This record gives sequence, C-alpha cells and structure tokens, in this order.
Amino acid sequence: MSGAVPALCQALEAGSLPGAGQRWLVLNANPLPAEAGQRASFVCEQAERGAFLALKAAGFEAAPRIAEGAFDGAIVLLGKQKAANRSDLLRALEQTPQGAPILVAGDKTLGAASLRDWVARHAPVVNSVSKSHAIAFRFDRPADITAFGECTRSEAQQVDEFDTATGAFSPGAVDAGSALLAHHFDRSIAGRVADFGAGWGYLAIEAARRGKPASLDLIESHHGALDAARVNIARLAPHIPARFHWLDLTREAAPAPFDCIVMNPPFHAGRAAEPSLGVAFINAAARALKPGGRLLMVANRKLAYEETLRRGFARVATLSQESGFKVIEATR
Repeated sequence: MSGAVPALCQALEAGSLPGAGQRWLVLNANPLPAEAGQRASFVCEQAERGAFLALKAAGFEAAPRIAEGAFDGAIVLLGKQKAANRSDLLRALEQTPQGAPILVAGDKTLGAASLRDWVARHAPVVNSVSKSHAIAFRFDRPADITAFGECTRSEAQQVDEFDTATGAFSPGAVDAGSALLAHHFDRSIAGRVADFGAGWGYLAIEAARRGKPASLDLIESHHGALDAARVNIARLAPHIPARFHWLDLTREAAPAPFDCIVMNPPFHAGRAAEPSLGVAFINAAARALKPGGRLLMVANRKLAYEETLRRGFARVATLSQESGFKVIEATR
C-alpha cells in the first residue's frame, strides 16, 4: 500500500476533499497526511493491529470494525484479496447517500486498474490518478447500486469444520505449511501453550487435539481472524481454557511465560517478502518461553532463520523438510 496513499492524496486534492463538518468512512485505512483533510473528517476501520496502532498514534478515530452508519463520503484502500476489496466497495456504497464521493486507491499489483475499469462500467469515473505504482480513482455514488451486484459482503467462509476470515491469511484453505507443522504435534505439547500469529485458530485447535495443553493463548494481529478463532475454539476445543490477544508481535510484548509456542510466522508485507517479520516472531517467542520451553515452527525452506534461532535458543533442530517448507524445533 506504499504508493496508494500518495495517489489517494493527489485524487483528494483534485477536488474531493471532505467538506466542513463532513464525516467520511475509510475502509482498510492507513494514516493520511495533513493535506488529505482534517483528521476529524475520517472514521477509520482497520483490522490489522499494526496499522490500527499507527492510525491511533496519528490522532485518527479508528476501530477494527465500524458499525453500520451514514457517511458523507467513503475511501476504500485496497488489500491483497479481491473478495475483501469488493466487499469493502459494497459497504462504502451502502453507507453513503446518492452523489457522495467514493474514492478507491491501491497498488497496481493489487488489481486497482481492473477494479477501476469494472466500476466504470457501472458509474462514471470522474477522476483517476496514477502515481508511485498505484492508482486512485473517484466516482459518485449512483442512486441505484444494484448494478454493483457482483460485490458481495465478505462473511466468514467455512473450511472443513473451521470458520475463517476474509482479509486474513489463508481464508479459503488450511495453509500447507500449517498442516505440515500440525503433523509433528504430540502429547509433549503440554502446559501453557501459545499460538503466535494464530489466524483463525487451526494450529491451536490441532495442538488441543494432538497434545495436552492446560491452556491456550491465541495471539493474532488481524481482528477478524481472531474473531473466527474464538468461534472455532468454542466449538472444537471447548474443554481447554483459552485467551485471545489482538496484538502485533513485531511491536507489542506477548503475555508470558509459556511452556510451548507453536507458530507459522508471516513473511510477507503486502506482496513483498519481508523475512524480518519472521525474525521478530522468533525473538518474541524466545522472550516469552520459560527456561526449557519449546518452540515448534514452520517456515519456507528458503528463509534463513537458523542464525536468529541459535542466538535465542540452546538447541535448534530441523524435524522435516518437504513441499518447500521446513519444521523446526527450538528449546530455550
């Protein structure tokens, strides 16, 4: 989203700034600079904890989920998932009146151009800006939005017995790396157990099924995924006490200490590989484990996490390598 905000600001300056006293809905929000208008004009929704914290620090009104309401205009910042982008567009249309400005911005790699062309078939695009490998465009909310019928609200999907969350990691299937890691779970997963980057709770539930945890702590940065995890734990592992933490482990401390941590750490920021995310998770796990505690993790085979693991742990062993992944056990 690095180029989306500059393109959006240019589109706003071209005649779409909020008027005095207006309130605009901003979906998948990121902080906007001063030239984008008064901070009080924007009501920001952001499910990702890191971006949410940045919004709050910059003085914006922000929440992980904005309740239904009426707004004078709307901004949709595109994410990686087409279904989530279309759902946000529908929400923007539903919560604004006829003639309200709707602005959409996103990196070209996220399909901003194709979405603009699709919108243009249903409503005139009155301003389009291309800048910093991103596109921003504006259209005015038509009186009849039935032409946008291909947009659907992104409700929780079902994957086998699990609820998942659109907009979060792996919403349509169990991630292959997580499935491989779960095959290494056994009764030695015991005591106070945590799932770092828990998503919608797959690894935590497999730890409950294959191990004997006394309790589970699920730590996740995506609010919608954590909500899905609550549902899954309540249905599939109701016998184990569980706590849920909306945290960004790259900047916020985890509750501690734990006897065992399982994780499939993220390694992408947007579409770009960012191994420092996994390094931050490993360091967080080293701080959060008891002496003698164990970390079980899966990672892409090409990511060189071993040096970081050796600095934080007394023993590091690769348990398996297959299908492009490696499963690692480390003991503090």
